[in-house]
Amino acid sequence: MTDDGSGAGLRIPSMLVSKEDGDKLIDFMETASKKELESVLLLANFDMTRQDNRVEYDLWYTSTNEIMLDFI
Repeated sequence: MTDDGSGAGLRIPSMLVSKEDGDKLIDFMETASKKELESVLLLANFDMTRQDNRVEYDLWYTSTNEIMLDFI
């Protein structure tokens, strides 16, 4: 999907999960009762697992965006 020029202010939070965790989420969504689905709350916890308190991260961007082309 590409930006038609109107998406500059659009911010959609996202995260990656492992296949194992994704499979658990899919299984729950497929087997949960209506009552369970109505009470779902997603909580993301970003644990600091490194003793030096550094965070490892990846930058994801698209080369079709002119600002990102300048960055590249």
